[in-house]
Amino acid sequence: MKTAYLFISITVILNVVAGTLAKYASVNETFDLAIAGIAMAVLGISFFTYRFSLKKIPISIAQSINSIKFALLIVVSFTLFNEQISLQQWCGIVLIFFGLFLVMQKRKI
Repeated sequence: MKTAYLFISITVILNVVAGTLAKYASVNETFDLAIAGIAMAVLGISFFTYRFSLKKIPISIAQSINSIKFALLIVVSFTLFNEQISLQQWCGIVLIFFGLFLVMQKRKI
């Protein structure tokens, strides 16, 4: 089970890296095809790490953990590309982590 959580964590990181590379490939006037290709390869690898995580983690939990990538990409866009983070985005980040907290609670039925 711990291995599955490691794979879903790697998936999140790889998705953030792929998104960051895709943005980086697009910021110049000329689209950087090599960086875009690397971004697609990283995204492809993340598919396999996600697939491995689904062997042990229910998809509802795996997808909830995977949603962390949205919050991380907002922070990365602020840090690397000087994009502004709006109040709505901050609220979204808080909701993502609160939702993850709720999903990860032990079910008492």
